[in-house]
Amino acid sequence: MRDATQVYDAGVADIFNACIMELIEHEDITLYESKETDPYAAHTFYILESNVAGLEKLNEKYGVSIRKLVNIAIRNVFKEEK
Repeated sequence: MRDATQVYDAGVADIFNACIMELIEHEDITLYESKETDPYAAHTFYILESNVAGLEKLNEKYGVSIRKLVNIAIRNVFKEEK
């Protein structure tokens, strides 16, 4: 993502929110096995209110945690870049 901020006139939070918007719009939700004991780093980002509402709808529809939905959103964008 750091490289993306050098290519686009956007901050990490802008790119982060764009990833979430894509997920909400396309609902491309693919789950992978993961170890529940895997530690994860906690970061704080400003998420647009509309994205929070969209994530909550996806959470209700698919039963996937908000944290996982955010990770899926970011993974999907990087998957498209390849």
